[in-house]
Amino acid sequence: MKYPDMDFGRMEAVINKLGGMDGVERFLRGDLLLTYPDLAKNFKFLTKMWVGAWKTMKELQEHIRFYPGNITPAAHAFMEQPSIGMHRGQIQLELITVTKVELGLKPDATLAEVFRSARRHGLDFCIPEMGPHLFHQHIAVPGTKLVIGFDLGTIHEKGLFTLDYNTTDFRKLDFENGQDHCRQYSDVQFVFVRTIYHSGE
Repeated sequence: MKYPDMDFGRMEAVINKLGGMDGVERFLRGDLLLTYPDLAKNFKFLTKMWVGAWKTMKELQEHIRFYPGNITPAAHAFMEQPSIGMHRGQIQLELITVTKVELGLKPDATLAEVFRSARRHGLDFCIPEMGPHLFHQHIAVPGTKLVIGFDLGTIHEKGLFTLDYNTTDFRKLDFENGQDHCRQYSDVQFVFVRTIYHSGE
């Protein structure tokens, strides 16, 4: 046996922690991730944000259309898709920013590695409306670029809102489909959800 100190008692305890043999199979398939939530406390706080007030992405799009800055055609096209759902019920999200290096990765790590590492650190994906919300709030430091990633419900692909702040008061919101194998974004700050507060908490 590769691990001579592993006895049947410890082995059974590990299986129980994983949720039984079904959990073991999910873990081996990569469907179940081990997380380290205490590590999330070390990442840079960005803001707390309420979401769920807008019924449709179109309403939010109209609200921010005339704010200072540039919303690219790609971002507008994504927000105009009727299939993009909004969160039902108001919740408050605590957002953090983190770089690839802060996640323990190399600068050329893939997007798949970034999101997998974030989950292991106890972080969660954003939701689509958070890109426009951050554009509206304008809370980032000039000269930074934020990448707001969220699940599109497709394999090997994530939705990415990118929010650029130049050295003045100008900001640009863009959208693109992020492929798992993509190795870009070595010098950006990724936005993730650290804590979710439901209404009334």
